[in-house]
This record gives sequence, structure tokens and C-alpha cells, in this order.
Amino acid sequence: MKATFVSSKDNEIEKCLATLLAKSSKFDWAVAFGSHSAFKLLESDFLSFFRNGGRSRAVFDLSAGFTDPQLIEELLTIPGDSFCKVFTGASEESI
Repeated sequence: MKATFVSSKDNEIEKCLATLLAKSSKFDWAVAFGSHSAFKLLESDFLSFFRNGGRSRAVFDLSAGFTDPQLIEELLTIPGDSFCKVFTGASEESI
């Protein structure tokens, strides 16, 4: 497994994620801050990923209040094998 670090310069994150989703069967990811609007940019890539049998496991930190709960809702309701672990500061929940 190879870890990849990308920046937000020139839509590098969006391009990298779209490429990874297209050629992967498993997508494990952790983010400090996630937004629903960013997910919408990649929604068709995620839908294709799940249609092709992909499995996603995501870790989110809600303690700082920057991650959009709508993003987590999308990942929990999208058709496919999607798992989210949420840290809230005092406790953690697996969804």
C-alpha cells in the first residue's frame, strides 16, 4: 500500500481522487476536514466506484466542527459498500 499526499493546488486533490477511485477496488481514507461541496465534485466518480463493487472506509473528525455532516450523510446513503468512523472528541462512533 502506498500513501499519497497531495495539495489543493491546481485541483490536484480532485484529479488524484478521481484517478484513484477509477482504478481501485478499496478506498481507505482519513481527512481532517471534509465538505459536502467537495464530495459533489467527485460524486459521479464515487458512484462509478461503488457500481464496480468498490469498498470505501472513511475516518472523520467532527470535534473541531469543520467537517460537513452532509458529507457523512451522503457516504452513508450512497448505494454501495461505504463505512464511516466518526470521532467527536469525547467519544467515537462507527457508522
